[in-house]
Amino acid sequence: PLAQRYFDQGLRLYYGFNHAEAIRAFEEAARLDPDCAMCPWGIALAYGPNINAPMDRESGLAAYKAVQQAAARKAGASERERALIDALAARYAADPPDDRAALDAAYARTIAEVARRFPADLEAATLHAEAL
Repeated sequence: PLAQRYFDQGLRLYYGFNHAEAIRAFEEAARLDPDCAMCPWGIALAYGPNINAPMDRESGLAAYKAVQQAAARKAGASERERALIDALAARYAADPPDDRAALDAAYARTIAEVARRFPADLEAATLHAEAL
């Protein structure tokens, strides 16, 4: 339950554009629940580009590492969570390019598919809108 509270706090901070604190909340959730797939997913999400800031190389490397950790834990995740992890994995690369356009377009396409597969999922719809 405490890990869930930190995860929820991380999402609230992410949507409030406080990405550094969101990462800290997701990291604490991951510390409390090392098997949680969505905790490193949240870290990867918060390291990503956003409406207020582009993504630098250091953040790209950290995001890629985090999404790989999420993928390694997704066996215990729900179908929806696995879809969110797979979509976010399309956004990052082991060697982040200077021009992110192809990665950002791939993420927008994959998160759109998640939103279509789970039409009642407001999180997926929000992430799809943000990706556009």
